[in-house]
Amino acid sequence: AGEAIITPADKKHPPTIPVTGAAVTIGVELGCAATPQSLQINGNLSNAVEGSVTPSIQGTGTVSGNGSGGSTGGQGGGSGSLSITPGLSATAADTVTTGGSLTGDIGPGTTRDFPIATKPLSGRDGYVVARETRVSVDGCLGGAQIRSYATAVISTPLGENSITTYGRTLFIDRDHPGAPPKLKPAK
Repeated sequence: AGEAIITPADKKHPPTIPVTGAAVTIGVELGCAATPQSLQINGNLSNAVEGSVTPSIQGTGTVSGNGSGGSTGGQGGGSGSLSITPGLSATAADTVTTGGSLTGDIGPGTTRDFPIATKPLSGRDGYVVARETRVSVDGCLGGAQIRSYATAVISTPLGENSITTYGRTLFIDRDHPGAPPKLKPAK
């Protein structure tokens, strides 16, 4: 909110130069700690898949023989067994590799002025009030800050005169926004 009242400094001797115009303006200043001038992001991603298959064969065998004989000849016998077991084993591996870099130049921060409302004075006094006004800042590295202001301007045939008052600076950090300011209820 901003208020302007035109009163003579010495009421016994009013000014001889007439006031031709006056106004009160309210707004905010948004400041940024640093701004990116040029940024370049480079990166790579690779994926390697490896695999192998190994066949195998195992075998076991037994042979047995028996016989009996005499002067007229003999008799013989035998037996054999064979066992074969086939096998197959496999392994697989997957390797993902990433890399990257961020390069660029960072410039000094900037401050921008955002007037919200202006009220020309048609009499001796006037005021401006703004509630729930939204402002935003883009491309800011680090924290930002905001400060409200009110400016009163008076014009005469000889020149212009202005005065500006500023509110408390509020620091806004993306990761630690802090508690909102405590407001006093209106009377």
